[in-house]
Amino acid sequence: MAAVIDLERWRREHPRARAAPPVVLLEQAVGRLDPEIARLASGGAVDPRIETELLAITGAVAAGDTDEALRRARRLADRLEHPSAHRP
Repeated sequence: MAAVIDLERWRREHPRARAAPPVVLLEQAVGRLDPEIARLASGGAVDPRIETELLAITGAVAAGDTDEALRRARRLADRLEHPSAHRP
């Protein structure tokens, strides 16, 4: 089982270290996803297609394919932030 790393804490403890740009971009994309997923989850069940995409993002991260995870996270964030995604 993999360990969960708190990136903010790690950065505070390693001030000279710089994160690779794809990791920073992935972090930003996930930051965009967080409020959208929370909004969806507060209304009950999340669409299985969104769950599948989240699992694919997680799998790409686990496999070390940051570029694929970033591509998928950005695409999903764009889709969930679109005004049509907020219709009742």
